[in-house]
Amino acid sequence: MTPPRLAAAAAGALIAASLGSASLAGDVVADWSTAVAPPAPELKEVTVDPATTALLFLDIMKGGCTARPRCVAAVPSMKRLHDAARAHNMVVWYSLVGSNGKATPDDIMIVCGNSFQGATVGTASGAAQRGYNVIVPVDCSAGEDVYNEQYAAYHLAKGGPAVVTSKVTMTRSSMVKFGT
Repeated sequence: MTPPRLAAAAAGALIAASLGSASLAGDVVADWSTAVAPPAPELKEVTVDPATTALLFLDIMKGGCTARPRCVAAVPSMKRLHDAARAHNMVVWYSLVGSNGKATPDDIMIVCGNSFQGATVGTASGAAQRGYNVIVPVDCSAGEDVYNEQYAAYHLAKGGPAVVTSKVTMTRSSMVKFGT
């Protein structure tokens, strides 16, 4: 092999070796243990107008919820919010609401669910993209584990598309106030 070819072969081997190790470092599974969770989203007190707010409970069925200890633990918070909403004659539904099927700037939706990373994220995201202001009480949605709940809360508060994060307010059920 001539010196230029030898140098080219050596350079190629060096590049291949460095690319080979770099590809492992760029793989989410290979880097899993190095991930650092962002700070928890800020929870805000909210006041809602019962006349323009709906409360949604998603996938809160006996079979599904009892299979998830975190859902069972969330039931007292869901009941507190449900009872307060009913006491203020607020609509409690399982689907989107609004003026003639379209959101107005005053329309608010409170979303609770048994699959924080699924039903809650999907419904809250869809509602936000349709123009609704969305409130997500973190103690009224449950996932299979803390990691799924953490992902969901982060996605809705900061990590998702701006059209979603700008319309979603994270709170706790005890921080929801009812106006007149």
